[in-house]
Amino acid sequence: MNLYPFQKISFLLVITSTICLLYIPRSLGEKDDEQYLNCSASFQCANIPNIGYPFWGSSRPDYCGYPEFKLNCTGDAPVISFQDEDYRVLDINQSASSLRIARADYWNNVCPVSPGNTTIEVNHVEYASDVQELLLFYDCPPLSIPLPVQLTSQFNCSINSTANYINYFVTQNLTNSRLTNISGTFGTCNTTITTRVSQSASVNLAMNSTKDNLVANLDSGFGLKWDASNNLCKQCDETGGQCGYNTSTTEFTCYCKDGPNPSNCAGMHELVIFLVLIPCLWGFLSNTYMSYVGRLESLCYFQSLHHGKLSYLATNAKGLWLGLESCIEI
Repeated sequence: MNLYPFQKISFLLVITSTICLLYIPRSLGEKDDEQYLNCSASFQCANIPNIGYPFWGSSRPDYCGYPEFKLNCTGDAPVISFQDEDYRVLDINQSASSLRIARADYWNNVCPVSPGNTTIEVNHVEYASDVQELLLFYDCPPLSIPLPVQLTSQFNCSINSTANYINYFVTQNLTNSRLTNISGTFGTCNTTITTRVSQSASVNLAMNSTKDNLVANLDSGFGLKWDASNNLCKQCDETGGQCGYNTSTTEFTCYCKDGPNPSNCAGMHELVIFLVLIPCLWGFLSNTYMSYVGRLESLCYFQSLHHGKLSYLATNAKGLWLGLESCIEI
């Protein structure tokens, strides 16, 4: 069916109005999604302000971060737990996706009642590149051979032992060539603990091996890096969303003003426009083109005796157009 000029104008107005309505901001009376609002605000936990995704805790809901990053904010510093071991959070660098932590039971104390290894093997977290092991040996018999200078030293405290037993720390792995001759002796100690320090702390301990310096370097903590769907979170953030976690599907989610989305807040309006606009444009162009083809056929009819090729071309042009229509409908 051919469209008259006023029909074409009306049709274009309908399309324009549809696009405008899709892009008009939501009315003031309609509130943004609650999860979007709750996760959009950073929070302060103990002495660290402006904490955001992937952390949660205190007044921040669990769907605003991953389960592994729950913070306890009741003390003088945030506390995070990995594998049932508590760690004080000393620093959080959101832009670098890193944090620095220290063992809570070793805070200002190298002689806890129940010492345990520092082992963090959880999803989305790994040690920073400069983290090194620090070995602590408790309740050891006196060594009959001298200790290598700048590699190990002793410190005093007693854990369920007699006063005759002493303790040692070693800043390098016992497979070090300079420690292999005493590794068997350390094996006779009652308790062996592997903890973590930064490389700079290890160097500092080698230069100053006092007990006070051991405490200070343990308290300086060590670094961790996190990857809590960082790439998806970047997409979400760049499209105006708030990163979060779907507690039902246990996957990343992006909270948008109009509701959650699996990855980002882009493409929703564009998709609707595409689905609405393309069929309309197709119908408009189809009717308009067929109108011109019909006129061309009429012209060719009167000129067919002298210009047979024009009629042939017009007929084939119509056939080609109908063929394209049938392909798109399929």
